[in-house]
Amino acid sequence: SIPSFLRSSSERPTQPRRISAIALAERVAHERDERVGDVVGYHVRLHAKHPRYQDGYILFCSTGMLVRKMIGDSALQGVTHVIVDEAHERDTYVDFLLLLLKRALELNPSLKVIIMSATINAELFTRFFNDCPSISIPGFTYPVEHYFLDDKIKSMLEKNGVTLETEDAERPVVNIEAVVNMVTWIDENKPEGAILVFLPGWLEIRTVMEEIATLSYASHFMVVPAHSRLSSEDQKRIFERPLDGRRKVILSTNIAETSLTIDDVVYVVDSGAVKEERMDLKSGLVCLDNQWVSQANVLQRRGRAGRVRPGESYHLFTEDMFHSLEKFPTPMIKRTPLTRSVLDVKMYTKDENITQFLSCLPEPPLEEAVSQAVGVLQSMGALDLDENLTPLGKRIYKLPLDPYLSKALVHACIFKCVNPMLTIATLLAADYSIFENTLGLKGRVRLVKQRQSPASDHIASARLYHEWESLDWANPAEGRADCQQKGLSYRNMDRTRQLKKLHAELLNATKLIPVVENINDMSMPCNQFSHYDELVKSVLLSGLGKILVFQKPLRKRALVLRTLDGSPAVI
Repeated sequence: SIPSFLRSSSERPTQPRRISAIALAERVAHERDERVGDVVGYHVRLHAKHPRYQDGYILFCSTGMLVRKMIGDSALQGVTHVIVDEAHERDTYVDFLLLLLKRALELNPSLKVIIMSATINAELFTRFFNDCPSISIPGFTYPVEHYFLDDKIKSMLEKNGVTLETEDAERPVVNIEAVVNMVTWIDENKPEGAILVFLPGWLEIRTVMEEIATLSYASHFMVVPAHSRLSSEDQKRIFERPLDGRRKVILSTNIAETSLTIDDVVYVVDSGAVKEERMDLKSGLVCLDNQWVSQANVLQRRGRAGRVRPGESYHLFTEDMFHSLEKFPTPMIKRTPLTRSVLDVKMYTKDENITQFLSCLPEPPLEEAVSQAVGVLQSMGALDLDENLTPLGKRIYKLPLDPYLSKALVHACIFKCVNPMLTIATLLAADYSIFENTLGLKGRVRLVKQRQSPASDHIASARLYHEWESLDWANPAEGRADCQQKGLSYRNMDRTRQLKKLHAELLNATKLIPVVENINDMSMPCNQFSHYDELVKSVLLSGLGKILVFQKPLRKRALVLRTLDGSPAVI
């Protein structure tokens, strides 16, 4: 591997995901016939195993963790190599890290930086790093025949009675009927092999599953969903082989684009859509909606059919639409709120203008978006009128949460209801659910929450966690039984406990709570009013107030919520 080949005095490869950093550290250590923690180590949120030997070591870390280090050590003194892997994912921390590394190269002449990706925009990054050298290493994939909607599949679908609407260049519309017809046509006309269908979200996955279930020969299909919110056990089913000549059909979001290799996939059906966060500059709100994928995404999806054998890829949009798509995904920093990034900038450099600093990124965000983020932080008291961090802003930065949640936690310290607010903030910030299979069993989840609190999801979730925690501390067997009874994920409850512990330690570091006070102890002064649900909800609202939007009833007893394009929304 490249990290082993480059091994020198200090090397830090980064990964956008924590699980990847840990897995690669374990793999490289195994290749070197060592244990993790000897020469090879890792450092991610909640987990760290640093190398014992400092004379030449490899430390895998998440992108965000290296950004945090560079905010305190801008020159990366003592580090000789930094490898930024999967740079094409372009999350906010990747772009921010690239700018910090560009500056570090000027401060640290011994530092070498390597940017790696399978589908990177090489020209953009080469230009950003002052026309640095670029190396292309061809990889091996099996040939994949691909078809667009203007090929034979269009006439086939129309022959089967599928109505094909005119394509909307602004926003994709997933034709469920076309997807199901494509699956059945492949099954009837093509040799054995799994079918991987790319869909934007759970609604489309569930609808396709329901349509396939109505077929007279539905039992012939082994339909498996793949979605980030499914339990790890459910997700593992995508690797199972079908029995008795059945055809496996995997209905997946974009999580199967790069991070998973399913070795029996031969056919890909691509809807061309992805569910993506986009910020509306007028309202300042973030909307999760269907968007067209980029050309790079299409090629990634197509390549899933050629990982282990020759395959075929069917794209349910025209070739003209493909050529009109953006070549690469829109960087996250250009489509999501910048409040966290602005705080990072002010901790890294106290003197530079925020807009000017962010304009130096590989692809800068709109000045309007930067101004909006600065305005939000000023309105919540985190920045003063001169764009300097206030005492509140410095405390908010210490917590690795959305600034709104961090502000609510600061208020919880003042109003002495820390424990429930800390639980609620941790759960709101999590990228997982404490329930097993929330997508498939929403009715059961709703019922369990109502038994805890009929008036507040947040209070209900906090109570569920606190009940589990008290049982698990006394007897882990009782904690597992509680999870089984209520449909909770023991693994995710334990993750919540670890994250809450981390947030509690960081909250203590703000010096808003005396170190001697145990936040989990409800008899402590910091929890004096934790039992007052209305106070806890008010404190939460004090941080999240700007995010909440109410729409007046259109008619008596009718409250209708709508998306930005006017479509009705169901919560």
